[in-house]
Amino acid sequence: MEIRFVVISYIATFGGIGVLVAVMLRRARALAQRLPPEDRPWT
Repeated sequence: MEIRFVVISYIATFGGIGVLVAVMLRRARALAQRLPPEDRPWT
């Protein structure tokens, strides 16, 4: 019983972090496409 709770907690934690990272990366890529090339310091 306790092992199942721990495993579910780890899955929920890392799954939630993964979803947040994916959303942030999608938003960052969308915003980068809207930025003019002369304002992109990474290129």
